[in-house]
Amino acid sequence: MGKVTISRLTTVFTTLFWATLSLSVLSSFSYAKEAAIIDSSARFHPIYGEKGMVVSQEMLASQVGADILSRGGNAIDAAVATG
Repeated sequence: MGKVTISRLTTVFTTLFWATLSLSVLSSFSYAKEAAIIDSSARFHPIYGEKGMVVSQEMLASQVGADILSRGGNAIDAAVATG
C-alpha cells in the first residue's frame, strides 16, 4: 500500500464534505415543492379605506382599526386599537 499523506487525507475529506453538502442541498429542494401548511389568504384580512389600510389576523380587528382611521385617528391609534 502507498503512503498516506496529509495532502491525500485533506483531499479525501474535502471531497466527502462537498458530496455530503451537495446531497443535503439537493434533498432540501424536494421539501420546497410540498404545499404550504398555512394558506396566506386565511392569515391576513386587509380592510381598505379611502385614506388608509389596516391588516391583521382577525377580520374584526382590521375593521376596528379602519374605523379608527375613518373617524380621524392616526396610524398609532389604529395600531393600538387593532391590537
